[in-house]
Parts: sequence; C-alpha cells; structure tokens
Amino acid sequence: MIPAVISATVLPRLAPRAAAELYLTGDVFDGTRAAEIGLVTAAVPDEELDAAVARYCASLIRGGPLALAGTKQLLRRARSESITAELADLSDRSAGFFTSPEGREGVSARQEKRDPYWVPKQ
Repeated sequence: MIPAVISATVLPRLAPRAAAELYLTGDVFDGTRAAEIGLVTAAVPDEELDAAVARYCASLIRGGPLALAGTKQLLRRARSESITAELADLSDRSAGFFTSPEGREGVSARQEKRDPYWVPKQ
C-alpha cells in the first residue's frame, strides 16, 4: 500500500523530511509528534483538553465572522508568481475588509474599548 489519497490533505501540512519518514516507515506516532511535525496545531494531556479548547474558542469568537471567512480564503488562495500582483491582491483584500461594516465595527469597538457586536454577551 501507499499513502496516496491521504497525501492530498497531509502533504501540504508536513515538512518534506517528516513526510518521507512517516510515509516510508509507516510508524505510529502520538499527538506530541503530530504537533512537532505540523500535522496538528497542538497536543495537550487529556485533563487539559477542555481548557485548551476553551482558549481557542475564546480567541476565535473575537474575530468577525466575515474576517474569519476571509482569512480562511486567504490561507487557501493560489499565490501569484509576481510579487507586484500578490501585493495588489492582498492590498485589495485588506481594504475591502477594513471598509466593510464588520471592519468598521471592529475598529470602533477597539477604539471604544468594548466588544464588537458579534462577541456574545457573558
């Protein structure tokens, strides 16, 4: 067998040497190793899992929904071969989000030292 199908999602996340090691050996590895090689974001002991998830959720909830969606698109976009085209695209994206109603609300909330409307009240 070869790890062909899983390569579509796994290879972009792994350094080439880590991918070669895992693919060629087929060795089993734990969460700590998965975090070390970039396969997962973090590995925590079982007793710390709820707290770690709560921290991620608390951070993510502060981001505007459209900004989070735009960031996901940014992370998955095809990159231009030209730095000039790349910077033009990124500048357009940035300006679009800063001038959007959500962007204006985020800036206002920060200046007024309050939570933006999308953060649930506690």
